[in-house]
Amino acid sequence: MTDDSDATPSIDPERVERGVSVYERVYGGVLPAVPAGAMAFTDVMYAQLFAEQWTRPGLGFRERRLLTLAVIAAIGDADTWAIHLEAALRNGELTEAEAREVVLHLAPYVGYPRVSPMAGRTEAVIAKLAGERD
Repeated sequence: MTDDSDATPSIDPERVERGVSVYERVYGGVLPAVPAGAMAFTDVMYAQLFAEQWTRPGLGFRERRLLTLAVIAAIGDADTWAIHLEAALRNGELTEAEAREVVLHLAPYVGYPRVSPMAGRTEAVIAKLAGERD
């Protein structure tokens, strides 16, 4: 009898590849993908979060991005905020004015102390992208 408790369950490679493709669309080159098969963690993330969640019917990428930004603001993760915001701006999901408005709208709900770092990071991302255009 063999003990399969240490065996890694197989993940459909097609779902992983589909997830990598969606991941690359979501992040628009802002956050490079880890190659499929390099880590079980990223393969599961690609197969579940990106191949399934981000592509479900009912919400588009813009709506999913706004929800994601709200959750990121709620947990106070300014680094992840900057990554998602830059991807949203690069992908045309938000304009600069809309990005600023998202921060203003979230502040009373999430709390000014928690959202204030997002305001600074928003301006930094906008300035970075403006510098690339010049």
